[in-house]
Amino acid sequence: MAMLPLPLISPVLAAGDSTVSGQGLLKLDVGLMIWTWVSFFVVLYVLSRYAYKPMLALVRQREKRIQETLAKAEDARLRAEAVAAERERVLKHAQEEAQKVVDAAREAAEAQGRRIVDEARQDASRIVKHAEEELDRQRRNAMAELGETVADLAVEAASRILHHELDRSAHRALIDSVIEELEQKSG
Repeated sequence: MAMLPLPLISPVLAAGDSTVSGQGLLKLDVGLMIWTWVSFFVVLYVLSRYAYKPMLALVRQREKRIQETLAKAEDARLRAEAVAAERERVLKHAQEEAQKVVDAAREAAEAQGRRIVDEARQDASRIVKHAEEELDRQRRNAMAELGETVADLAVEAASRILHHELDRSAHRALIDSVIEELEQKSG
């Protein structure tokens, strides 16, 4: 049978004795108290020597890992903020560039529109001027032709009058015949 250490056995024996005698645990036993204190300090020494230091080392190691993780998290947060700020700056720059492109396109379109309107006005002005010149030329030709026709008619009418002395009805017939001849020539 294995022997249990004495500090562990004595409280059991002392408790066993007190229950038998009927006085219970409230009885003050100096021997039991000394053995309890000795057992406590032995357990405390063993725990501090073999359990407390390794547990403390594990706690410190875990604390160190937590601190490192917090530092990494803070560093990651700072980097994320920097990336977000850079992204925001790039986005703002891209929006400004897009606005410049849109403004330039709008200005180019307006300038092209003005140029087209100016060219159309110039073309219309040239067409109107050409039409007016053509109309004026045709009017002058018509006037010249009319002048020649009137002169021809006057000469012919005078020559016929000189050849005939006409009364009113003969005069009227002569004018009608000249007009009819002119219509046949022009027609």
